[in-house]
Amino acid sequence: MNIRRGMTTALVSGVIGAGLVVVAPTPAHAATFDLIGSTAVHGRAVNLWRKTSEGPGLHGQIKGSPGDQVWLENTWYQVIGKYTIPNGASEVNTSSIGTYGSKFRACGKAGNRPEVACTDFGKA
Repeated sequence: MNIRRGMTTALVSGVIGAGLVVVAPTPAHAATFDLIGSTAVHGRAVNLWRKTSEGPGLHGQIKGSPGDQVWLENTWYQVIGKYTIPNGASEVNTSSIGTYGSKFRACGKAGNRPEVACTDFGKA
């Protein structure tokens, strides 16, 4: 798959009255990600994204309903971070993780079901 998306990671800061510092994202240095794995569980999309700029990294994503969960697993099947879609939202992402060559997969589950689905392992 060759789907890309951009995520803003650079920040611009400035000072306004009373010494208040304002930090705002700027699209000038947005990180980009390729979708390298995808699966589904009970109608929820579970995706694995690889960072293609600003160093190595993989992160998981689930698109579904509040209460649904997503996490990353390494090749020893250890769970690395577990994130839950909050009320009022329809997706959540894990933090980016990995060094060049490390392998992880994204796993997810519907909040009201026990079944889990995982992508294939992807390399950072």
